[in-house]
Parts: sequence; structure tokens; C-alpha cells
Amino acid sequence: MGQTSLLVAIASALLGQCLVAGVICRHGFTKLNNGCYYFDGVHLSTWTEAQSYCQNFGAKLVSVESQDENAAILSHMKQYRGAFSKLDFWTSGNDIVRNGRYEWASTLQPVGPFTAWAKGQPSGGPQHCLHYHNFEWDDQTCDVKNSFICEQNDDSDVFGR
Repeated sequence: MGQTSLLVAIASALLGQCLVAGVICRHGFTKLNNGCYYFDGVHLSTWTEAQSYCQNFGAKLVSVESQDENAAILSHMKQYRGAFSKLDFWTSGNDIVRNGRYEWASTLQPVGPFTAWAKGQPSGGPQHCLHYHNFEWDDQTCDVKNSFICEQNDDSDVFGR
């Protein structure tokens, strides 16, 4: 192991970081596939509040952009379902800017081509924010208090400096 790799491994261990396959996750974040995620089931929040919480963690509300990412998130939610006070989790998906056109707030990219909408969803109307409900995507009014999932920014400083 090179000197730099050894130093990163020691610092990660001392600071409670998660280091797997070259990805270093901040303390409290869970490594799933090639990303780092924070599942907050304690601070039930509106969609806007959830965005602020994630930003305070050096992260963003999750953008679920592939079937593999969705499967990993669902697996984690199902495995730890007893740890969450509410199994509805905000993502960054929304159609606030243009009704009927969902995009990820954290990347400003359109939702798709991969989607995991429940049957009959999105239903539209005053429901503009995408959340997991019963392990499927659903649109919801943004002022409902839900759990949320943060995704570590690629450029975040994992050592908290």
C-alpha cells in the first residue's frame, strides 16, 4: 500500500469515514454501489427543509438515475425499515418549475429515462415533489413532512474542513 493510500485509510478510520472501492463516505453516510447516502428518518421534513438538511451535510437530496441505484436504495430501506419513523422518503425529483415535467433539483436533469413510478403516478394536481411511498415513486405535496435521503456531493470535503 502506498503512503498516500495508507494515510487516507488511517484518516478514514480515525474520522469514522467509510472507504470502499475508492469512494470515501462522510460519517453517517452509507456506501451503496458507487455512492454515499444518508437516510434520515428522524427529522421529518418538508421537501424544502429536507433540501436544507442535505446541504448542511455537504450533500443534496438524492437523484435516482438508474435501476441499480434504485435497487440499492430500496434494499437499504427494506433492510432497515424498523429504524425509520416514516417510510416515505423525499428525493430531489419535482415538477415545480414546469408542471408535468419532472427534473432532479440536485442535477437539473430531467427524470428519466429510468423511472420507478407506482401505477397511476405521477397523479399531478398540487403534488409536485417526488418521494418513495411503499417502496415506489409517488408525487406528493411538497409541504408534507417525510423522511429523506441525501446523496453525498462528488466534490464534498469528506474530512469536514
